[in-house]
Amino acid sequence: MGRPKLSIPVSAALKLGGMALEQAARSRLSRIYVVTRQRDKPDWLPDRLLAGDGKCRLVLADEAAKGLSYSLRAGAEAVKRCGAKAAVVMLADQPLVDRVMVDRLIGCWESDPGIDYAGYHDGGALLPPVLLARPLLDALGGLTGDKGAKELLGRVGMTGRLLTPDHPAQLADIDTEADLEALLGSTFAAEQTNLRPDRTI
Repeated sequence: MGRPKLSIPVSAALKLGGMALEQAARSRLSRIYVVTRQRDKPDWLPDRLLAGDGKCRLVLADEAAKGLSYSLRAGAEAVKRCGAKAAVVMLADQPLVDRVMVDRLIGCWESDPGIDYAGYHDGGALLPPVLLARPLLDALGGLTGDKGAKELLGRVGMTGRLLTPDHPAQLADIDTEADLEALLGSTFAAEQTNLRPDRTI
């Protein structure tokens, strides 16, 4: 995009990278690990989410520049250290993922704890956010390069469930200026958030 997309302001008080994170903080997640390659707090991460007894924690992924797998591995190690049996992987550039979507993944796994994953789809492939049970969290340690969790889900014996979002736009990620314009001009986005389509960005 030619500029740090997660730092783009989308409302008076929020930047693009903080949108889904705010929703995650309101979900049933007991702890949130924000994986970053920066040693300092990212400017898109709202201060209030790290204050006091907030459930957000920063995790530094020193090798994140080598590919997605290194960020996933850093996050998975943090999750395993706290003893969690599953984790929800979210992307900061999917701003319309909301707490209901996160809680549906948790509920899906709780109702069928034998599954290895639960995620969303748009009529085709699995898309984030996705819940990974402990066996898959352990397996993330073997990933390298720019491979994501999908690399593991097709392995023999892995079972999961796919959910459909309430609105297709909720699975959209922001990779281009056109994606951003579509987000800011979306009636659905405006109804779900405090986005201001008239804002100059």
